[in-house]
Amino acid sequence: MPSVRSLAVQLGTSVMTTRRAYDELERAGLIVTRQGTGSFVASLSPEERRRQLEAYALGALGETVDRLLATGLSADELRRLLETVLEERAGAAPARPEGRLPGSDAREEERA
Repeated sequence: MPSVRSLAVQLGTSVMTTRRAYDELERAGLIVTRQGTGSFVASLSPEERRRQLEAYALGALGETVDRLLATGLSADELRRLLETVLEERAGAAPARPEGRLPGSDAREEERA
């Protein structure tokens, strides 16, 4: 993976913001950082990769649901809206191999 500083420059973000993202990925067990050599995609079994994917999805959905409930939408309204989005997008997005995280690479423990 690129260094924190290099990725920050590429994305036009601060080094601190990029460091926080790397730290979050490491806490989630998705990357491993080795002092002096860099950050690498973690080797995960298919079962662990699936658990990580589900945890990622639950976290993202949970944050979104919290924000939308705070606007006054009901749980039934959110359910209906989610069904609408799933119906619209389920066939539109390219299929991802089972248990793969968005942006992940098939090669593990290799520099991206």
